[in-house]
Amino acid sequence: MFRIDLMTDAVPAIVAAMRSAKVSRFILLTAQCTVYRPEHPKLVEWLVKPLFIGRNLADFWRAECHLTEQCSDINFTVVKPPRLTNEPLDEQREVKAAEGQFVPEGTDRRISRANVAKFMLDCAESDEAWSKKLQKSSSSANKMPMKLAILGATGPTGLLLVDQALARGHQVVAVVRSPDKLGSDRLTQPGLTVKQVPDMSAAAGEAEQKLLAEAFEGCDAVLSALGAPGSMFRIDLMTDAVPAIVAAMRSAKVSRFILLTAQCTVYRPEHPKLVEWLVKPLFIGRNLADFWRAECHLTEQCSDINFTVVKPPRLTNEPLDEQREVKAAEGQFVPEGTDRRISRANVAKFMLDCAESDEAWSKKLVAIQF
Repeated sequence: MFRIDLMTDAVPAIVAAMRSAKVSRFILLTAQCTVYRPEHPKLVEWLVKPLFIGRNLADFWRAECHLTEQCSDINFTVVKPPRLTNEPLDEQREVKAAEGQFVPEGTDRRISRANVAKFMLDCAESDEAWSKKLQKSSSSANKMPMKLAILGATGPTGLLLVDQALARGHQVVAVVRSPDKLGSDRLTQPGLTVKQVPDMSAAAGEAEQKLLAEAFEGCDAVLSALGAPGSMFRIDLMTDAVPAIVAAMRSAKVSRFILLTAQCTVYRPEHPKLVEWLVKPLFIGRNLADFWRAECHLTEQCSDINFTVVKPPRLTNEPLDEQREVKAAEGQFVPEGTDRRISRANVAKFMLDCAESDEAWSKKLVAIQF
């Protein structure tokens, strides 16, 4: 009846031990339908999960998320059977397989443990068999590898940007003030370069400006997840940082810039009343004003920069959900949206999708949410 964390705790420990032993191939047995999808069998979602194995499936799901989001160096395959039986091995019977959470064309929602063991061993004997597969691949899976500079890489959204970019096969330059905040496991990942820049504001000296420009050298795009904590006083983090970032991009001859801000950074009468009358005055009004000044710099003084400003509402720490629709609209907010939130993981995915295309929301402010 209580939360189960066996796999949630075990998989990170297993992966850490694999890295120490320089082993990269990992075959993990979980189960089908570990996370809700509307196309799943109703019997599973309405009866089996609530009454029997819901907490086990949630435990498996958290373990799967660790692999898909934080283990770009691990060649994993997650094997997801339905109900298991104790029948003997049947090598003549066809085993249906599909990438994702369940087999949509299957009618026999069961398989023998013996056949599951055979399937797992077949995967282990091939580095290519269902490599890094669990969920449906994103549309960006076939993009050419890029070199991406990520600012704010040690923040909660920035860390997800780093992990997802590495998982897509990109080279990442993490531009940070405190490299230790990236974590020891992440620092050893192939494809990651760390550049320490103490001050990214426009007021920084020539030395800091040179470090920032050097960090951008050879990059295809710059992504910023910078942000300041709330304050009762004026905030100028982004007001100062964005001009400095743009200047460094010009020096390094990089033109693609993806900037994370927030919805409703400037007043519009059609905005949600809760935001304008309560959230802004009491909580994040000064942060939003800081973001707005940064947005104005891009729209008014950066005609040579191919920017996209990504504007989410309230951010959550839910895992990446590639099946859920992300609503997007040009401007300050999504007018038809009702769910005024989105996960940081889905924001990171949206930003990377934009970075991988020069045309995606080019020179636009785009509001997104679930």
